Amino acid sequence: MKKNIFYIIIISIIIGLCACHNTENNGTSNIETVLYRTAEDGSIFDIERTTEFDTKEYIDNSAAKTIELKILDSEYTLEYENSAILPMSDLKVHVYCLQGLSNSKIFIDSQNENVVKYFNIPHTENLNTETDFTDFICNLVGSKIHLDEYEYKCTTHYYSFSDLGMESKVRDGFHICNENERLGTYSFYYTKSINDIKTDEHVSAEFYENMFILEIYDFDYQDSVYDTLLKEINSVDNNIKSYFELKVKNIYDIKNVTITSKRMFVKNGVPYVYSKVNISFYNNNDKSTLYQTSAEVISKLIG
Repeated sequence: MKKNIFYIIIISIIIGLCACHNTENNGTSNIETVLYRTAEDGSIFDIERTTEFDTKEYIDNSAAKTIELKILDSEYTLEYENSAILPMSDLKVHVYCLQGLSNSKIFIDSQNENVVKYFNIPHTENLNTETDFTDFICNLVGSKIHLDEYEYKCTTHYYSFSDLGMESKVRDGFHICNENERLGTYSFYYTKSINDIKTDEHVSAEFYENMFILEIYDFDYQDSVYDTLLKEINSVDNNIKSYFELKVKNIYDIKNVTITSKRMFVKNGVPYVYSKVNISFYNNNDKSTLYQTSAEVISKLIG
């Protein structure tokens, strides 16, 4: 009888070690990494992606069916469409369409009624210089967020025409198109970072053809929410490589995993890091060709 009990205990331990998420014991905590998205053109990874951080849409019967909103100098009537929890956040918003403009939407925080996102909103302002655009953004954001404390970046997407045809280009900075060029979009980013890692607190805007999109993500939590995660950030990076190696070791040989960008966010009070990675690998049956793919993963500390 004692011998049977012993085997049961051993089997239970083995099952526990074979949990579906990859964890790494780094001496103070464990790290859990899950797949968020693979390359659009297909992926080598037959791994079930997490849906925990996707947008969750629902209908809130308590939301006002119509509201009036002034955007700069224009008054609009908004009609309720649905509600949602935005991806990788706890932000709960009511989504309204501009009356008569079904593709123009306003996302309003259901808790404090602040505008979180303006989507495909028309404007008639005469915007020519970089300052014209940034002043426009500041007027909509208001004084609550101090944009001068955020990292700033501007990019220009435009089309260049020549005898060889049309070429789509993106360049850093504010570029004024010449006679052989046509503007696509001006994009502006204001990002809050901690220890050189971006957080989900940001303001971003895109302008094109007298329309604009503007996101305002402002949270009440303190920067200290990330302290423990930041102390283990190198272990998080190592865990991501181990995660992929473990998942495909019977089919592929992972050569390298390069993290191209990281962003921290908080959901349900828990800090996470979202990472984009490039992966190079060999097929175990053919080491002559090095393949490339990409993926996005989300990691957190557990235990």
